[in-house]
Amino acid sequence: MNLTKSNKQLLALFIITIITLAGLVIYIEETNKPTNPDFKLYSNEKLTTTSSLLVELDEDKACESKAAVSFVPVATGDTILGQSYFRPLFITTHNGLPPPVQEYMGPQSERVEVQDLGVDEHEISIAIAQSYWSKINTVILVTEYEDALVVVPLAAKLNAPIIYDGPGTQQLLNNYDVKSAIIIGDNVRHYYDIGLKQLTTHQDIWDYYMEILKDRNEESEYIVVTNPNDIYFNDTRYFIPGLSIISGILAAERNALVVTGD
Repeated sequence: MNLTKSNKQLLALFIITIITLAGLVIYIEETNKPTNPDFKLYSNEKLTTTSSLLVELDEDKACESKAAVSFVPVATGDTILGQSYFRPLFITTHNGLPPPVQEYMGPQSERVEVQDLGVDEHEISIAIAQSYWSKINTVILVTEYEDALVVVPLAAKLNAPIIYDGPGTQQLLNNYDVKSAIIIGDNVRHYYDIGLKQLTTHQDIWDYYMEILKDRNEESEYIVVTNPNDIYFNDTRYFIPGLSIISGILAAERNALVVTGD
């Protein structure tokens, strides 16, 4: 097809116009994107809890084991008369408890069926936060169980809920007027209306945790080494499956770092 000179000029003008409009749209979107405020740690408040807590898992559902780590900051992170307070926390399957533990639990203990809280680790972690915190200003967002394990001591020290990121995260942030979030890893979505701090690697988590301890005139003298793959209870390679869930309790009590390995 042969184009006249005037048609060529019109075509060139049309192409330039389209490119200009596309650039203008991109510019408007970028300039209108909300700017994150500076990250700042804010204090959280739990609902009053005094009794021991028994968390019962379905051993056939790995999502419940993944979410159970979110109970650790529930049992830790409080202070009474200036001293750390740890609420007795037991995590088990439906196979029953040893008699000494049953005797210790007593009739006043709170029993939680994890399957009643949601269908996956995201829903369950949201339900835990809603059930045990009255004020949430800072949250910790994860997508992987291994990252959740490593960040448990930090979450306990900050009295912050651990949330597996998902469809309900933004609603939780809105409902509690959350002001800041620590996001762990590369897969957590970035929320543009709150202050964000990203800890990409486990080394980043350890370094930041040590900073928090130093600011509080505390120190860490321990590490807890655990295998994040042991939450699959039907895998016969593990003599006592699920021990990694408990590692966070020990680490939080000792100001320890959690190190994961095979």
